[in-house]
Amino acid sequence: MDFEEKHRYLMDRCLGLFFQFGVRSLGMDDIAQKLGISKKTLYQHFSNKEDLVRQVVDYLSSRHREKYDSITSLEGNAIDKLLKASTMACEEMRFYNPVLTFDLHKYHADIFEGHIDKEKKYFKDKILENLLQGIQEGLYRPELNIELVATLYVANLAELHRLDEVLAQKITYKDIFQVMFDNYIRGIGTPQGIAYYENEIKKLMNNF
Repeated sequence: MDFEEKHRYLMDRCLGLFFQFGVRSLGMDDIAQKLGISKKTLYQHFSNKEDLVRQVVDYLSSRHREKYDSITSLEGNAIDKLLKASTMACEEMRFYNPVLTFDLHKYHADIFEGHIDKEKKYFKDKILENLLQGIQEGLYRPELNIELVATLYVANLAELHRLDEVLAQKITYKDIFQVMFDNYIRGIGTPQGIAYYENEIKKLMNNF
């Protein structure tokens, strides 16, 4: 394993630790021990914990982009692609630990806000692309103000990480996202698009 492969491997393992334990509770000593490597090896890849957190969060963003880029490059109409992206998002939310967001927001605010800004810009571009495709296919309403629709949807996605009161009621991120996604499709869809969506979501639910 060369240095770059090792670096990516370590970022992937560190991300897993952050999802499991959060960020604040893990020092560099803890991380090295849990990874089964020496501190010297860890410091060859990351200059300090702040650098480690920044690189791991950037790695998380790039991993998201790779996954969603692979979906948008597939064959299918706009709703097909949106459903695939939604399914992937729901799968990721199954393993999400809200402590990670809390720790990033409180103790690494500049990294957290930079991450959110990058994610918002990326997903807004992808939603605009999807809206244009769906309108051309007759699945989304042609009179939509697509810039506003994309901006509002991305803003709602970002707010998922701030819903502490709702989550305290045993409602999960996945539950919230599914309701928000359903409302989104029904709000932008033509009768043809909504009928297609209802048929596809029924098949999707039957496969679970």
